Amino acid sequence: MKWFKRVIVASAVFMFSLASAEPVQTKAVDINNDGKADIIYHKDGEYVGKIEADTNNDGKADITVHLKDGKFEHAAVDTDYDGQTDKEFKDNQEFIKWANENNPDYVDRLNQADWKFDMLDF
Repeated sequence: MKWFKRVIVASAVFMFSLASAEPVQTKAVDINNDGKADIIYHKDGEYVGKIEADTNNDGKADITVHLKDGKFEHAAVDTDYDGQTDKEFKDNQEFIKWANENNPDYVDRLNQADWKFDMLDF
């Protein structure tokens, strides 16, 4: 009977945490006007927490930028579009340099000094 009470308590705690969690908000942007999302911004509190960019129009993220409190943390890039990370960037300036050379159409959408979520006009 003790295990049953533990299961009930654990279930109640889990359900409460789900109910109180803030829903994930995203904003999709179509860079090339083909009707498909090329960049998706994911909210983390008041800031953008993650940015995913599909640079070859296959519907899969090729660049993922991780942010913490609106600041660059690291970026992962799939350069050969096989679904595996080929490049990792821990330094924002190195990432922006690479992005300028390889994906100039996306640079402005991937580089901001402070990623406040409301600046994206939801």
